[in-house]
Amino acid sequence: MGLVSSGDVQIADSDTTSAVIAAGKSAPIKIVSSMYRTKGPFYLIGGKNVRDMADLKGKRIGIGRKGSGMEVYTRYILRENGISESEVTLIPTGAYQPAYAALESGQVDATIIHEPFVSLAESTGVGHLLAKGWDYLPTFHTGVEITSTRFAEENPDVVRKFLTAYFRSAIYAKEHQDEFRDFASSQIKVPAEVQASALRREEPIWENRPEVDPGALRDTQRIQRELGLQDTIYETSEVVDDTYLPSAQDLAAAGSAR
Repeated sequence: MGLVSSGDVQIADSDTTSAVIAAGKSAPIKIVSSMYRTKGPFYLIGGKNVRDMADLKGKRIGIGRKGSGMEVYTRYILRENGISESEVTLIPTGAYQPAYAALESGQVDATIIHEPFVSLAESTGVGHLLAKGWDYLPTFHTGVEITSTRFAEENPDVVRKFLTAYFRSAIYAKEHQDEFRDFASSQIKVPAEVQASALRREEPIWENRPEVDPGALRDTQRIQRELGLQDTIYETSEVVDDTYLPSAQDLAAAGSAR
């Protein structure tokens, strides 16, 4: 938020809650689109001594970053399975590789994590899937593209072209998953079959829809406040600016354009 507000970064991915809260507190930023997926791509996985949800009682659970959507999903999943927060220890372990390393080393007994680390844990025997986040919070909005108010006003064509390129890339990747799988594997350094498993699992939430759903933003803020992570529910009509969204025609040829 600081980098975008100061102008050091022009456009950025952001978790939705941070963007809404910052803008609600008068940070000079705008939400200009959703990310290519908005349902939480988070998974609660258990280690070798956690066979099912009931085994989580008395255990240490990684929550990503304190106050993040990953913590929200963890706490909500626990609550929906009748597990009190007083019955577990929640530990901020970070995301991605650090979260996986914490489970692998035994620092935590379970963790909330992204793919492809769920599929990697399954393939190596380090862990197994306990819960998919979006099954529990299907309208909790987790990802947006943001820019500074000043940059958007001074460079509207740049913002539009960026969003067009962003979604054309995401559409192309989804329509050419073998190519995307090989590219992703080269970047993340996991076996191709692990990456393929991750892509299959995330197919339902890979929506490539740029629009920002105001109802989802309201639900997200309500859940945040319910869990004590947000004091005020902000009006988002002035925060979200949809005038930069790519048109259907802009995106129509995405599948054939690398």
